[in-house]
Amino acid sequence: MKSIKISIVHLMLCLYFFILFFIPYYTTYSNSYSEAFILSSFVLMICNILLFKYKKKEVIFNSKKKEVFFKISLILFASFFCVSNLTLKCWYSMINQINAFIFLYLFATRICNYKKDLDKIMNRVIIIFFISIIISIIFRIIGGDAIKFYNHNMYVRYQGSFSDKRLTYIFNHKSEYGLILLVFFMYVLYYFKSRYRKVILIGIILTLVLTNSMISIGCATIILVTYIYAQYWQRCNKYIKIALTIFSGLAICSIVIIVILLISNVRDLSTLGSRSVIWKYAFNYLIENSKGIGTNFQNITFDVGLDFYVNNFHNVFLNEMLQFSNIVGILYSILIISIVIFSIFNYNNKIVSFINTGVVILPLLFDNSLWTSTLPIYIVIIYMFGYQSRRSKEIS
Repeated sequence: MKSIKISIVHLMLCLYFFILFFIPYYTTYSNSYSEAFILSSFVLMICNILLFKYKKKEVIFNSKKKEVFFKISLILFASFFCVSNLTLKCWYSMINQINAFIFLYLFATRICNYKKDLDKIMNRVIIIFFISIIISIIFRIIGGDAIKFYNHNMYVRYQGSFSDKRLTYIFNHKSEYGLILLVFFMYVLYYFKSRYRKVILIGIILTLVLTNSMISIGCATIILVTYIYAQYWQRCNKYIKIALTIFSGLAICSIVIIVILLISNVRDLSTLGSRSVIWKYAFNYLIENSKGIGTNFQNITFDVGLDFYVNNFHNVFLNEMLQFSNIVGILYSILIISIVIFSIFNYNNKIVSFINTGVVILPLLFDNSLWTSTLPIYIVIIYMFGYQSRRSKEIS
């Protein structure tokens, strides 16, 4: 009976990831760009119901204190979201986001107890994702940029809609695709054990380049350097470790400089590509307007003092405040950042932990790169990185 239950959960999880990476159908609120009903989130809700019936056998983040912190943060987030929605009426968004955090908790405390099943699930997720990026590469080769499945229609956008060449594929923005590729790259690089590992890594790197998301490309390169540093660190004596640390630091600095030079060709870096101007306006706006704009998000433009108008604040956390109120955005930020820190800081090399923590948060600060539809996969892959780190310590 237990094996049948596990098989059903496996099937629903595979269905969730298939929908997420191949046909992410959703609807929007009336006269709005905001995601409302999300098909993958609906499937995820069914997964949560199935997982809830499992007996809890693990503690999330392997720490009772961290679990209590996570639960309190989530309860406060859900409570204030409900209060804000009395006026905003973004019930779909609230359910979808809370559903994502509950999925992480149930996945961590139920599925992670079954080591063999967990490995099978992660292998299937990576294979499904790899097939999807191959399709996205082919789509880019034939001149495509984005495919949208929403409001009972399919929309195809080709190259030429923007000044740069990019690959958005089935995601909402190139930065969102870049972020998901980034976290998969980190997980596969460190913990995916398969003879196809190098092929998958090459596929992810090629797709990252095609997205033209400079922040994610630079972060992936830094992750690669820190991975090489971590591998050699374990085998070296004290003096070689010092030399290796200096060399890796110089390599990372070089990568940062190269990325800055590349971005400077198309953006004004004196204002971080206009980000500093937008953020200054955002802080002033949010101080005066703390209740959120709800379904008007991305439907209202702001004159921030540039040569163009913007419809969001180019920062995931500021956008959450803008859409759902300051308090909801702050609690959302606490949840995301705590998940990243509690997970990635488990790695046995603190320098590597610090750098990897920074690079998976950095894309959230410069673009609207994390949407509700991709929130579950982002936090689960990051959690799994931390979980595998703990397993490695236990084995060693």
